[in-house]
Amino acid sequence: MKVFIDTGVFLSISDKSDAFNKLVSSVYKKVAEQNAVLYTSNYIIDETITLIRARVNHKAAVAFIKGFNISNIRMLRITEGDENSAKEIFIKYQR
Repeated sequence: MKVFIDTGVFLSISDKSDAFNKLVSSVYKKVAEQNAVLYTSNYIIDETITLIRARVNHKAAVAFIKGFNISNIRMLRITEGDENSAKEIFIKYQR
């Protein structure tokens, strides 16, 4: 199984006061126990660090950075081409 982890998951796990902290932490643990291959992107990590710093504190953001650096989560790096493609898709498809 492959799982892409978005900002909401990282933020919820890092913020004990988050309404979904226990649920998200439990699901994350179960997914990890199933030996899923976990992915995220450099954009997600940047956004997560900023949000943890703003909503929790600097110490929690640093703990996230250190924890991520020793995790098995694979980093997908967004390129300029990826960014341009995403913008084109966004412009093309409206609700």
